[in-house]
Amino acid sequence: MKKPLSILPLLLAGMLCACTPAPSQSTTLPSFTETTLPAETTQLPAETTQAPAQTPAAGELTAEEQLQQIAANRDLWLFDLEPDSASAWFFAVTDLDHNGQLELLSTTCQGTGHFSQNRIWEVGADGLTEGIQSLTMEESKADLSFQDEAVCYFDQGTGLYYYIFTDLLKVGAPEYHYSVRSIIFSQGELFDQTLATKSELYQENGTTEITCQDAEGNTISQEAYDSAAADFYAGLPSHTVSLGWLDSTEVDLFNLDEAALTQLLSESYQTFAAE
Repeated sequence: MKKPLSILPLLLAGMLCACTPAPSQSTTLPSFTETTLPAETTQLPAETTQAPAQTPAAGELTAEEQLQQIAANRDLWLFDLEPDSASAWFFAVTDLDHNGQLELLSTTCQGTGHFSQNRIWEVGADGLTEGIQSLTMEESKADLSFQDEAVCYFDQGTGLYYYIFTDLLKVGAPEYHYSVRSIIFSQGELFDQTLATKSELYQENGTTEITCQDAEGNTISQEAYDSAAADFYAGLPSHTVSLGWLDSTEVDLFNLDEAALTQLLSESYQTFAAE
C-alpha cells in the first residue's frame, strides 16, 4: 500500500514505477498548461440547495444490503483487473456525497510516468451504476490510493463535499509534476479539479528548478502551493476521513466467496464511515 500523504462531513520525488471560500456557482478552473501534459479543465457541478437526494429504491436498502449488491456485482468493478495480474488495483467503499447510496472506488497507478486511473460505481435501484468522469481516459487522475486519509471540506451552500488528494506525473528522469486535486462526487459524476500545480526540474549542476502555479496559471510560492486547498476552501468546515483500501495483490478478489467479500467491503466502509 502506498501512503505518502495524509477528504466528509461536511470532500514523491523519487523514481516510481508502473483563497477564497469555494465558489457558490458553477466554475471552470484551468489546470496544468505544460505542453508535455494533457490539458485538464474541470466543470464543477451546479450548486444545489442541499445534498443530492437518494433514490427511493436505494434508500430502502440497508448498508449491509448495499454491500451485498457491490459484492454480487464484482464482475463490473473487477473489469479492468486481470486474474493473477501483478498490477495493483485498490478498491474502497465510500459515501462521498453523503446521500445514503454507497459507492465503490477503483484506482490504479501504473507506468513509468506514474499515471493514475480512477473509476466509481454507485449503488442504485438497478444494482451498480458507473459514474461519469470529468476527465478523459487519457488524462491522469488524482493518485487516490496514495492516501489512507484525506481532508474533506463541506459547503453547506452548495451541498458539495470536496476531498483533497494529490497527483504526480513523471516526465522523464529529471522532471516531475505535482498537483493538488479536489475530488467531488455529485449526482452520479466524479469531478477531478486541479487547485494548484508544482513542477520540479532537476538540473545537471545539481540544482532544482521549482515552479508553482495556482488554478488560474499565476505563479505562486511553494508555501502557497502547500496551502492551496486550505486557502481555496477557507471558511468551510473540514475534517479528516479514512479510506479502507483493498489491495488486489494481497486479496484474491476474484475467488473469494460472496460472504467473505461482503465482509471485506463492510470493513472498508466502516473505515470510511468512522468519522
